Amino acid sequence: MLDEKHEDLEREDDDENLYSLGSIAGHNVVIACLPAGQIGNNPAAVVATQLRARFRGIRFGLMVGVGGGVPSAEADIRLGDVVVSKPNGTFGGVVQYDAGKNTPSGFVRTGSLNSPPQILLSAVNTVQAVKLEGQCRLSEYVSHLGRLPIFQRNKAGPDILFDAAYDHEGGATCENCSRTRQVARTPRNNEEEVVVHYGTIASGNALLKKGRTRDRLSSELGGILCFEMEAAGLMNSFPCLVIRGICDYADSHKNKMWQPYAAGTAAAYAKELLSVIPLTGVSKIRTVEETIKETRQQFCITAISRKQGQIDLFLCGPDGHVYTLWWVDGRGWSPGHKIIGDFGDFPSGAKVTAVSRDAEKLDIFACDIHGRIRTSWWQLPYYQLTIGSRWKTRDPIGEQFLGGTQAAAVSRDVNTLDVFALAEGGQIHTLQWIKVDPWSRRTLSKDPLGFPVGTRVTATARTKQHMDVFVCDGDGNVKTQGWSSHADRWTDWEVIGQQFLPGTKIAAIVPDEDTIELFACRPNGQIHTTKWAANSGWERTWTEVSGGAKFKATPKVTVTKLSPGTLHLFVHGTDGFVYTCGRSGPGAEWSTWESVRNQRFLGSVDMAVAAWKGAKAANLFVSNNDGQRVTVWWTRGSMSNWEEWRTLKLPEVFGSE
Repeated sequence: MLDEKHEDLEREDDDENLYSLGSIAGHNVVIACLPAGQIGNNPAAVVATQLRARFRGIRFGLMVGVGGGVPSAEADIRLGDVVVSKPNGTFGGVVQYDAGKNTPSGFVRTGSLNSPPQILLSAVNTVQAVKLEGQCRLSEYVSHLGRLPIFQRNKAGPDILFDAAYDHEGGATCENCSRTRQVARTPRNNEEEVVVHYGTIASGNALLKKGRTRDRLSSELGGILCFEMEAAGLMNSFPCLVIRGICDYADSHKNKMWQPYAAGTAAAYAKELLSVIPLTGVSKIRTVEETIKETRQQFCITAISRKQGQIDLFLCGPDGHVYTLWWVDGRGWSPGHKIIGDFGDFPSGAKVTAVSRDAEKLDIFACDIHGRIRTSWWQLPYYQLTIGSRWKTRDPIGEQFLGGTQAAAVSRDVNTLDVFALAEGGQIHTLQWIKVDPWSRRTLSKDPLGFPVGTRVTATARTKQHMDVFVCDGDGNVKTQGWSSHADRWTDWEVIGQQFLPGTKIAAIVPDEDTIELFACRPNGQIHTTKWAANSGWERTWTEVSGGAKFKATPKVTVTKLSPGTLHLFVHGTDGFVYTCGRSGPGAEWSTWESVRNQRFLGSVDMAVAAWKGAKAANLFVSNNDGQRVTVWWTRGSMSNWEEWRTLKLPEVFGSE
């Protein structure tokens, strides 16, 4: 499969792996295999860890091998076909089916696995498009492998699928098995064709060899394409895409006859995938080590001020519940916390989106592991003088989103709510509530290629009559579309920025009803901005904010407004410090970037800021997971004048002291 083979490296004493080095389509590639006789998630994780330590410039991985197919009415999977992990509404492409706990009501699966990197998901979309255009080279690569006898299809034997309830009769092959229990399938027009299937791969530590168990697990998990034994050990520690050639049907009839050919078809797909990834695109993304450092279990934090002197915080805990704490000027922080709702099925650390329709109302939104957007709301009764109680919940207001996706929400007035999120199929959907009507759903103007998994939507409502949404697509283009009550429709997508990392989070602020300002982090770690004005439209040139910064920012930018023209920006640097700069009025120069009290936050970090109208200071919150516990830090200030950092008391479930 290698276009070129490179010289081997000298063996290092603390590295037990053996590597093959070379290039494919111009990409430098390192190949490592599991030691002979070792299978399972743990050995795979060990190999990946040693590879990461040896090759620190690695950008992503491809987990290539064989697996047991799950044929069904929805997926006509045959031996020799290829299955590729791709996120759906519930899982990120891989699910560990044997991870969980036994409860009185049965086995409950726990934990979640990361999705593949966006550059690989974009490449998958490209491969699918190339296939439709008739330019796929997969068959060519498989044929090339067939020059070696071990990889020839005719050496693999017949492709026979037996009824799931029929067990193997004995012997190395199925010569003794009854052909009357064979499942009748329509022959393909080209029996040599390798079909590629995209969806969920189930990973576990035990070898699955029972047809009825295979079908039961697939049904419980919403449709599985194949079973294997290594991927779950990598997804959260090595950003990768899983590619499996189907060598058996995960039943008692499995044997090793099809393994060489199936391994070859998986390797051929890997080569096809790498051939569509531009070299420049790889150079722009972070290394695996940088990604792992930044994506350690993040606990997103949300802060909102619904009125002067009051702040509400929201976090989703490791147990899947949404927690809230609150602060009142003159009284301080709440003595405890509240759990909102009794769902318990949100991803650990998931983003909670909060909106205040007026000073006495709060609405929050989050997407559960099943891809359902849920909402709860709070309203201050006329007789109640404190906050933090009387939360009410609704049934899911939208389904078939990607599990755990981040939603954006705006309130144009006290009687309207609009929620935006990436749905299955890669398009942005909106959920709308108007006081006199139930929740309704519609699709924004479709993007021709769709948006990759993990795309985060930013939304603004500059007036009751106008809304705008912003996303960064899989090619690093910043796109927007707008809505007006006069036309009552969304415009087409418009590109207003380029050369960002795919999926970069766009920060937006509305200084006044005639202006929108955007902020985003470039691949070099510098913050750039552009703006829209009612009398001139979008500025197509993005300019650097406070040039000459001596630090490199992580991708997320947080912005807040103290008055119509007074803005503050916050970023977390790769050196661990939180930096801020500000602007004192419309048209004023940005101040230089300064560290907020020289406090370093290592591990996974999320930030939120809250400021009420007319305030002279902003409240800055940092959620920090250092790998042992989650801590929320709080400070207040502006420009270069900040109070000391303080920690907030969190529920025990966060591991706080």
